[in-house]
Amino acid sequence: MNPASQSQFDLAAQLPVAMVLLDRDLRLTLATPRWRAEHAALLERVDGLTMLAAGIDVPMGWLRACQRALLGEELHHPGETWRRPDGAQRCLRWWARPWRGEFQQICGVMLTVEDITQERENARALSELQVRTQQYARLGADLFWELDAEFRFRLVSAVNSPDFWNSTGPVLGEHAWGLLSSQQLLPELAEQRAVLEAHLPFRDLVTERRLPNGEVQWLSWNGDPRFTEAGRFDGYIGTTRDITQRQLTQHALQLSEMRLSMALHASGHALWEFDLATGHATLFAGYAEMLGYESGWLLPSVVTWDSMLHPDDREAVLTVFRGLMGRGGEVFETQFRLRCHGGGWCSVRCRGMVAPDGHHLVCVNADITAQEDAQLREDLAALVFGHVQHGMVVTDITGLVIAANQAFTDIMEMESEAVIGAPIGELLAPAEAHAVPLDWSKMLASADSWEGEVWHTRGSGETFQAWMTVTPLLDDRKRVIRRVFLLTDLSRMKHARSELEVMAYQDALTGLANRRQLDARLSYTLAHARREKQPFALIMLDLDGFKLVNDTSGHPAGDELLVAIGRRLKALLREVDLVARLGGDEFVLILERADIAGALRVAVKVLEIIANPLLLSNGQSGRVTASLGMAEYPKDGDDSSSLLSLADRRLYRAKAAGRNCAVFDESGEVIHPGRFPLD
Repeated sequence: MNPASQSQFDLAAQLPVAMVLLDRDLRLTLATPRWRAEHAALLERVDGLTMLAAGIDVPMGWLRACQRALLGEELHHPGETWRRPDGAQRCLRWWARPWRGEFQQICGVMLTVEDITQERENARALSELQVRTQQYARLGADLFWELDAEFRFRLVSAVNSPDFWNSTGPVLGEHAWGLLSSQQLLPELAEQRAVLEAHLPFRDLVTERRLPNGEVQWLSWNGDPRFTEAGRFDGYIGTTRDITQRQLTQHALQLSEMRLSMALHASGHALWEFDLATGHATLFAGYAEMLGYESGWLLPSVVTWDSMLHPDDREAVLTVFRGLMGRGGEVFETQFRLRCHGGGWCSVRCRGMVAPDGHHLVCVNADITAQEDAQLREDLAALVFGHVQHGMVVTDITGLVIAANQAFTDIMEMESEAVIGAPIGELLAPAEAHAVPLDWSKMLASADSWEGEVWHTRGSGETFQAWMTVTPLLDDRKRVIRRVFLLTDLSRMKHARSELEVMAYQDALTGLANRRQLDARLSYTLAHARREKQPFALIMLDLDGFKLVNDTSGHPAGDELLVAIGRRLKALLREVDLVARLGGDEFVLILERADIAGALRVAVKVLEIIANPLLLSNGQSGRVTASLGMAEYPKDGDDSSSLLSLADRRLYRAKAAGRNCAVFDESGEVIHPGRFPLD
């Protein structure tokens, strides 16, 4: 045993557990004093032999665990019953772990055993002791008591406590019947007494006591009968709770509910209750009227509510309700649609609170269909006003601006503060050099619409061409109350159209030709080459190592590298040639009037300029190489698809050949930087 293992074993020997070391053949090597004291008989039979060979009656789990520990596993058993050789039955908790040498090799097994027999017996005794306490806890009340077999109090907590009883309470030896109130009806008294005399358990048995000051105290009783081991009735054990305040609160609540029902009925709202535990719903008075039905027409049940609920809203509403389970006191709001009288759908807003018990929802429902329609119209108007691309201005009848959208202030290059309250005639004064001034006084006096082409001046002094529409808004008596001016900037539209035409044929990142321009140029080049009977070459290029730059330096650095590569390629080629980016790190070069020899020279230069490192703006070096595939017209094909496909195939041959090279024919010959094969 190495020193570390010996130290570990000596430390463990001081613990209240038995430990033994077994070699790889499961022969006993070393045992702690506690093991020798508790398993002496086992030692005599095992010493010098393996456990299995000795045929000892040990827990089978030990042998399996020791064998698996030799494979490097560590096993634990929380408690196993075992009859010792001397006949005593014990409960053992044990561990088996590999015993490792100085170089972490497995030399055997360390088996640790703890006798937990007494621990288990103590736990069992404690469990029995807790049974009576658990009964009290389950009943959960404010006062504990016991009755003997003759129904007299033999134990009472808080005897004569004014805090609980509000007057003299039960006295030891007093009969339980003395606490039943004279206020209760005789049939109720007889029923309660019959339960006790039948030795039955009871719950929430409510009694009333008239106090000396004339007030009434309500008590709630819970009890279980007790029997001896022989089955003889031995009295009751139980609890009592003062529920006076609860009863008073319940009475006040009933009065409040009556007042609320009257208020809801007057306001057109309706009260609704939902039990999350049972799924039961109750529709109170006013619910039918809210939905357009006659009073009393709807049955107050969950079936009625569920049958009227819109199918598209059911799962969402039930999800909201299920999420409220157990969250007593929480206020919530949701919305759903119910079928109303006449077959349409009413939008209902449901606001309520979770009762303290955590599963009852008390809600006030209101029909908000009309509000929703009005809000929808308002939202749509605001959406159009705020997001339309044309400038919109609303003025009062005198021509002062009362509202303007963002598009108008952008067109006029003005701040909104300078627009609101300004005369529309000053804001949209026609540019002097372009149009006859509008007669604003005549326009503002007319109830007719107007439209036409005008020239205005922006806040920066720039003049621009626009199309303006003026629409008056009339009230129900056909009087003008507002005017809406709609302004379309024709100058910017023309400029934007030309920019879009450029963007359609350019790569957004590099400014090189995109796939659309490449296809058009390749078609033109093919037609020209056929007509002039001249060759041209196509080079397809893919960057090697670009993904590494993206991953290590980030996408902005990768984009910067692509832009730089595009500039280098454009600088290398002639004006008549084309550089296009297909996407990602893939480029295509069209070399006008170039045979394969000229294309090879360009290819070698491309390999060299791309391999030249680039210092990025983040201070890092962007280092990539390229793989090239070339095709020549008419030798390799006479249409776009054939040439592109062949160049792409040769490009991947270059990648397979080690990258940073070019392949120019079907032989697969590879051209590397610095080599001009046809010189």
